[in-house]
Amino acid sequence: MIADTTFESCDVAVLGGGPAGAACAIALARAGVGRVVLCESEEVRPFRLGETIPPDSRALLDRLGVLDAFLADDHMACHGSCSSWGSDGLGYNDFMLRPYGHGWHIDRPRFEELLLENAAQAGAELWLGAQFAGTERIDGGHRLAFRGAPTLEARFVVDATGCSAAFARRQEAQRTGLDTLHCIAARFRKAAPGLSRLTWLEAVPEGWWYASRLPSDRLLVLFASDADVVRDHGFSDPETWLAALRRTRHIRALLEHVSDAHERPRAGAAPSFCLDRVAGDDWAALGDAASACDPVTARGLWKALSGALVLADAVQAALAGDTAPLDAYAGAVRQDFTTYLAMRRDLYGLETRWPDAPFWARRHASVTA
Repeated sequence: MIADTTFESCDVAVLGGGPAGAACAIALARAGVGRVVLCESEEVRPFRLGETIPPDSRALLDRLGVLDAFLADDHMACHGSCSSWGSDGLGYNDFMLRPYGHGWHIDRPRFEELLLENAAQAGAELWLGAQFAGTERIDGGHRLAFRGAPTLEARFVVDATGCSAAFARRQEAQRTGLDTLHCIAARFRKAAPGLSRLTWLEAVPEGWWYASRLPSDRLLVLFASDADVVRDHGFSDPETWLAALRRTRHIRALLEHVSDAHERPRAGAAPSFCLDRVAGDDWAALGDAASACDPVTARGLWKALSGALVLADAVQAALAGDTAPLDAYAGAVRQDFTTYLAMRRDLYGLETRWPDAPFWARRHASVTA
């Protein structure tokens, strides 16, 4: 039970101020959905991965009403991608041949600040530093407890707390999925003007490497594998990680365009799962709280924005007594995850150069299954 006897009330509480939560708050507030409160545990935007968004995100940003502000924010054009996957050579995917043109390498903290600012301008209230601590069901909704903020009663709750799915799991939703990648990433400083504006992907026996130029003259480099492979090869050691990067066939060439100065590599988990229960009559999970995908598919930010727009419409209907759109939203999340599994299966199935390497043997076994 939540002991606090003083509380505030709202129509919709959005838990989480990342791209999914902020975009949903924008859409809800602009639709005039009563009092919308966005509760975010961090007061300052932290370092996060997810630095490139695809060309068709332009339409989503336009629907949110933030496209002009985004374009004015000087993010860097991304003209496509290249990959060494399934062969030693490089294959290219040129965004400029697509209807929407180029994508973007984004400054992730600045992008999230833009969405939060637009949520506030649209009329949503921002409770920064409000760490979700618990919930209990009440007549007409949920009572939410926080550290750093008052107790809040909400008619509807949007769980955008990321892979923790902190609210949804308290509604007995369970995560079902494949595995968890272990990622180690660092940003290199002082990128030269000639550094490629493509995203780079390179498979190696131990896993795969990703590289992307960022605004502010930086280069992001990430290695992804299984936790035991990272441990057995000592990749958690910064010097070992850097030595492995310098042994890559293609991505190592990017280091010629940056200074040696770089941040200490940071480790993080990248799970792949979908909730068995995405929504109830008065709550729904969104973004990585609803389903999370292997970062090799590069779907995270697009999925966050598109899902936010769909869910905002479903929340409006639910508040008016029609929960059918919520059921449709939950079904779409599960179907999208099924589509993702097929994409992931096909992508990992293309790489056959190291069938006995533990990382690839596991992916090939899941492909066969």
